Amino acid sequence: SLFAPEFTIDYRDAQTRVAWDPSPRDRVTLLAFGSYDFASQVEDGVDRVLFASELYRVDLAWDHQLGDREKVRAGVTLGWDRSRLVGRRFARDLSLAARARWTRPLGDRVELKVGGDVRADDYGADLPSEYALIRADWEETKRVLGDRTDVVGGGWATVLFRPTRKAELMAGARFDVYRSLDATEPAFEPRTSFTYEVTPRLRVKTEHGIAHQPPAYSIPIPALSVGGLPGGLQESFQSSASAEVRLPLELRMAATAFRGVTT
Repeated sequence: SLFAPEFTIDYRDAQTRVAWDPSPRDRVTLLAFGSYDFASQVEDGVDRVLFASELYRVDLAWDHQLGDREKVRAGVTLGWDRSRLVGRRFARDLSLAARARWTRPLGDRVELKVGGDVRADDYGADLPSEYALIRADWEETKRVLGDRTDVVGGGWATVLFRPTRKAELMAGARFDVYRSLDATEPAFEPRTSFTYEVTPRLRVKTEHGIAHQPPAYSIPIPALSVGGLPGGLQESFQSSASAEVRLPLELRMAATAFRGVTT
């Protein structure tokens, strides 16, 4: 405000985490966080909003130890997003997600993890009057910002293999099905990683995988999502290589090189 009094920028962020152990084999964790951003500018004596968005999440997770090394985790997440469009209109997204994971050792060197998750997003917006736009623009606005519910669900499995004390190999895959409006798209995502301890102070790691997501805007904005999966899912081929060095005073330094090709 000292150098640009015509601008107003506000933001707030908050989070809290509470964990409770009802028994020696159980833990219940509650995590909540939120964020708010606002920017406006005074022009000709009128304060005009440039950007306004907010998002909130509440997550409840339960961890249970089945045996000495076998365990399960289940959780549910409730979310609410809102962003300002134009005028006094807003877009919002109410989301609900659930997940479960099971971990079991297969001997001393192999560990298996299996899980699944599902998420539903209920999108909506304050649309302009259909008489304020030509018919083609109104139909496109309704398609992009109109009420709809998007759903994605799938399962995954990961095998962790430790052939020696210094080496660790992970191989996994997941399969998802995306649904938006009248479009349905499946996605298969393999991934792998290899970690090796060169010396007690140096560890190297390489990772490779494929990831998918619904079509997205160049700049992600809460509560705004492209509906109908036009053009199918976005696909990214990702690779990375990293090195981590242990320093004195319990410090660590890491460097990572990565490459992603998105189609």
